[in-house]
Amino acid sequence: MLARRALLPLSTPLVAAWAAWQSARGMRRGAPLSATQARLAAAVGVAQPERIRLVLVEHVPIPAGRWIDRIARRFGLPGADVDGLTLGHAIFIRDGALTPELLAHECRHVQQCEASGSLHAFLAIYLRQVARHGYRDAPFEADAREAALHASHASLNGRRTAMALRGAVHPANSIAAPVPLPPSAAARRSGAAPPARCAPGCKARAPLAPHRRSPR
Repeated sequence: MLARRALLPLSTPLVAAWAAWQSARGMRRGAPLSATQARLAAAVGVAQPERIRLVLVEHVPIPAGRWIDRIARRFGLPGADVDGLTLGHAIFIRDGALTPELLAHECRHVQQCEASGSLHAFLAIYLRQVARHGYRDAPFEADAREAALHASHASLNGRRTAMALRGAVHPANSIAAPVPLPPSAAARRSGAAPPARCAPGCKARAPLAPHRRSPR
């Protein structure tokens, strides 16, 4: 078991060399984050969101080779069907898989890399964690899941608040609906005779014709 745990950290130089090459490619090919995406990155602690480059790919790049693949599967690391991968400030996302939660998760890995000081240092810590705890329970992965969950909830609450504010009309800017006039006032305004009123239970009488005096 101890020998198996030592295999993954020992692969750090090989993985780091591959990661540095892929990161440089991603920084050249990727697009900067939108304003909304940059705010999401800042929300999970990224110090320099403007440096991040987002690369949408058909397949997320992973280290090749049967030896590396065998080690990765032994520790539960994702294979070729992974949706996202972060290498420094380059984030690779599989086409059709981009969601705010996934982006927040990967941006948290950017923050971890920034805090580690370099991509090589980040990978050394990350691979030791995976060797000891497994991929799912590695502290960096657990931290990224928690940060993404909090950021997603905060983003959802922010959108709901914005929608509520947009839906509210300020009284000073609103146009009041016309107040309906009582029947008598409406009739006076139109020149028509007001409708007859009677007590409950009685029948309204037809209006009397105007009395005309006969000539004498």
